[in-house]
Amino acid sequence: MTALSDRSTRSTTPGTVLRCRLCGGGTLRSFVDLGATPPCERFLTAAQLEEPEPTYPLHVRVCENCLLAQLPPLITPEDTFRDYAYFSSYSGSWVRHAERFVEEASNRLGLGSDSFVVEVASNDGYLLQHVVARGMRCLGIEPSVNVGETARVLGVPTLTAFLTSETGAAV
Repeated sequence: MTALSDRSTRSTTPGTVLRCRLCGGGTLRSFVDLGATPPCERFLTAAQLEEPEPTYPLHVRVCENCLLAQLPPLITPEDTFRDYAYFSSYSGSWVRHAERFVEEASNRLGLGSDSFVVEVASNDGYLLQHVVARGMRCLGIEPSVNVGETARVLGVPTLTAFLTSETGAAV
C-alpha cells in the first residue's frame, strides 16, 4: 500500500479506518483535499466575526469498490439542517423548470389524481407545488424545519425528517 492510499483510508482521528458509506468497502482513495473549511449554510453574526470559526477537513474520497465520492461524517445532519439557508424557490427560472418537468413527467408516465409522488430533499416545495396544482397526492421529505414549513405554507404536504429506512417504511 502506498503512502497516499494508506492516508486516504484514515479519518481525522488517528487509528480510525474509514469505511464506504454506501457499500462498507475499506479502500477509499483520496480524490481532492481542500483543507480546513467552515461548514456550509452557516452565516456568522456581526458579533461572531471576531471569534474563531470551526472548520472541518474537506477531504473527498472515492470508494474503490462502488466509486461513491464521499466525505467522512464529521458534522451531523442535524447540525447542517437545523436552520437551512437555501430555498430553491429563490430562483424563478428553477421553479419554471420544475413546472415543465412535472408537466412532462406527468404526460410521459401517465400520472393523474390516483398517483402518489414522493420527493426526497424536497426543499421549499418548488417542485411539488406543481404536483399539488395537478391534483395529485404527494409528500415531500425535507430535514430542514424552516424550509419544510415554507412548503407546508404553499400547501405541499411535507414531512420534516431525514430519509432513513424507518422513514421510507413509514411512508
